Amino acid sequence: MQARRGWPAVHTVPVSGGWPLWRPLLAGLVAALVGAVLLGAALLTVHSALQVLGPSGLAMSVLEGFGFMTLYSPMISWVGLLVALPAAGVALRQGRAGWLMAVGVGVPVGAVIYSLIAGTWTEALVIGGVFGAELAMLFWLGMRLTAPAAFPRQPPHKW
Repeated sequence: MQARRGWPAVHTVPVSGGWPLWRPLLAGLVAALVGAVLLGAALLTVHSALQVLGPSGLAMSVLEGFGFMTLYSPMISWVGLLVALPAAGVALRQGRAGWLMAVGVGVPVGAVIYSLIAGTWTEALVIGGVFGAELAMLFWLGMRLTAPAAFPRQPPHKW
């Protein structure tokens, strides 16, 4: 399948001990924090452009809310990213640093961080999970762009 090449869900090439592990982890951290600000700014720009055209309603409110929360999320989400760094390092070393693994760590970490702020698990599972998945994918993309050898065009397993 052409669409899955280079985007392994789970299995990647294990990063050996001689290869610097800090580089993809730092790139993932920077990509998640800077990417969240840029994504939030882009969503708010789209919201402003659409507002000029006249539509309003729930979709516009959700777009605006998601844009603001994404824009300002690095002020709090850096804590969750620091918690997830050891898991990302272990996943890189063991060859299990695919995007599904990143989301699998990001959703519960995001839910726990949001539950500490909001205090309700219902909101935390939805809102915190969405933002945890979003930041996990930005983190994974930063790692993938920095360490392309770990994310081959043909994954070692058929996931």
